[in-house]
Amino acid sequence: MSLGVYLEVLADAIMLPGEAFVRALSKRLGKGFGNVKVCFDSILTIAAAAGALWAFGHLNGVGIGTVFSALAVGQLVKGWG
Repeated sequence: MSLGVYLEVLADAIMLPGEAFVRALSKRLGKGFGNVKVCFDSILTIAAAAGALWAFGHLNGVGIGTVFSALAVGQLVKGWG
């Protein structure tokens, strides 16, 4: 997944909305894409966990894979570069 995101950003072509927003935010803030992606994905994961706890009373659909992906993809994108 991280290689696909890296190639998408590198090609500077039409991007998926999630990566396009992170790219615009990283340019606006002057921070690296990988660092902003980790923060953005972590915020979305926390929001999903809070929503699941509120709606279902437990972490329905938010597991260790979601947390690992939120923390690792941005770092791996930096590694590809």
